[in-house]
Amino acid sequence: MKTIGSSVRLTISTIACVAMCASCAIASRSQAERLEDLRRTAIIRHLGKSFPQTDSTEILYDTQGLAGRQHEVFGEILTVRLYGFQGAIEDELSDLLLREESKKRGANAVIIGNIGFDVQGWAFTIRGRLVRYK
Repeated sequence: MKTIGSSVRLTISTIACVAMCASCAIASRSQAERLEDLRRTAIIRHLGKSFPQTDSTEILYDTQGLAGRQHEVFGEILTVRLYGFQGAIEDELSDLLLREESKKRGANAVIIGNIGFDVQGWAFTIRGRLVRYK
């Protein structure tokens, strides 16, 4: 006799198998190719000023990383990406996308303010404040 628990385990197992197959196909592509695909499907919003592109951008999770540095917060950035089966292995690309897009806008650092996952919309969001060192 089949129980609800076994149906859920079967479904999770099926999803895991599909995810592993997808990860094999994705892993064979270069990081630049995967990032470009993500750029085409992601939604990127920026509110605030822009400056000339920087060479690198730090990802910070609190303001302690700014201690002792003169800086200004000049805007906010939001990245939204649709989360597919390959999402679990592509999380590092979300970080890279945020870093690259912030760099284009002249940020030396991004302070992550919110990370979210919308189950109904299958969307993964990262919101951050753009920081420029003086």
